[in-house]
Amino acid sequence: MKYFIVLIGMFFFTVHSIAQTTNNLTCLNFHQGKFYYLDSLQNKVLVTRKKRQQIEYNEKTTVKSVFKIKWKRDCEYELKQIWTNSKSHRKFNGGISTTILSKVIDSNSYEYTCGCKDEKLRVVQGTMIRVLNL
Repeated sequence: MKYFIVLIGMFFFTVHSIAQTTNNLTCLNFHQGKFYYLDSLQNKVLVTRKKRQQIEYNEKTTVKSVFKIKWKRDCEYELKQIWTNSKSHRKFNGGISTTILSKVIDSNSYEYTCGCKDEKLRVVQGTMIRVLNL
């Protein structure tokens, strides 16, 4: 009976580990590429993500911001704003926000949760979608 319980425990641990690995592998698909999301005012923000840099461009306001990206885990990264063309956003230069890819929807989109720093520390949730056609 002891062996049966140990065997069942090992089975569930293995299944859990495989599920975590599969989820992490899908997060790797979003480390680079071109994406977009809708901001709080429903403006489309284009995101170009390379190895260590992320550039965001708001089509409506024409605000462009450059971030240094540091991947903490496969599904978690930190963004540090290093430049923007917006005078009102320059006060956030050097600010760091942590983003977690909370749910991979499919191969081209994921849901995220961000601890964003602005006037207050706030949690923002949204969906990032890969740009397929430019």
